[in-house]
Amino acid sequence: MMYTEFDDLLEEDRREPNHPGGGFYPVHLRAEIDAFNEWVYNKISNGVYKTGFATTQEAYEENVYPLFQALDLVVARLSQQPHLPYLFGEHITDAD
Repeated sequence: MMYTEFDDLLEEDRREPNHPGGGFYPVHLRAEIDAFNEWVYNKISNGVYKTGFATTQEAYEENVYPLFQALDLVVARLSQQPHLPYLFGEHITDAD
């Protein structure tokens, strides 16, 4: 919402769709960004909490390995074309 709801208050050239790559939440990448953000939320954000607040060693181990596997996947994605230098290419997006 923040990327588009107030665009009408800006000069045309400063509006979100006119930023490089279509802005932080470009229409052509929205489905991919949404899917990636959901994956990050489930695997990384929640993984940090599940690991950090684990009350048993078993719960810790159950969550720490998937968390680091997910972090490794993000690092791998950021080190390969066409995901350079950002998650979805040459322009920063909401997912970054």
